Amino acid sequence: METALITGASSGIGEAFALELAAKNTNLVLVARSEDKLNQLAQQLQGQFNIRAEVIVQNLTEPEAARTLFDRVERLGLSVDLLINNAGFGDYGAFADRPLDKQIEMIQLNITALVGLTGLFLPEMKQRGSGSIINVSSIAGFQD
Repeated sequence: METALITGASSGIGEAFALELAAKNTNLVLVARSEDKLNQLAQQLQGQFNIRAEVIVQNLTEPEAARTLFDRVERLGLSVDLLINNAGFGDYGAFADRPLDKQIEMIQLNITALVGLTGLFLPEMKQRGSGSIINVSSIAGFQD
């Protein structure tokens, strides 16, 4: 049985990915900041589809978040076949008018964590000769 890791899994597109993949008999690693929502989703999917659903509560805006998450997955003894980089957020308005700390947090989540997770999980996929990565983005990133 394959395993998919989904960031931003507690709601929206991430939750939709989890439901679709569980229905296709894929084990899941559900990652987000909201422990209650993740646990609720994991229990639902395990009961409904008889899959393994691991919950990892991780704030991907933290500087070492990608490494921390990767290490936790390794400690669980899991091999990730599908990485879905879905966590992210946007901030709107002129850069000069937005709080700098919010901009840095957004870069950490939308870029640094995504690149870090991809760089950590991809080598094993290449070595196995199988695996996939989906990077979810938003057209909202294109502002005039």
